[in-house]
Amino acid sequence: MSSFRVAGTTWQNELETVRYEHAVNLLRNTDLPISTVAARLGYSDARTLRRAFIRWKGLPPSHFRGER
Repeated sequence: MSSFRVAGTTWQNELETVRYEHAVNLLRNTDLPISTVAARLGYSDARTLRRAFIRWKGLPPSHFRGER
């Protein structure tokens, strides 16, 4: 049995958690372009990060960054 199953999660859920935490950190603490943040998180482009970030936080990464 995989350790993810034992922990009650999936590989995809763990990846999303890591990406979310890293995205928030990069957006709060750097001035990197959104496209660079997306690339560092392993997304193919900024649109994909935008969709994920809206799912996570309810707003696009550019608005989140503007709130800091």
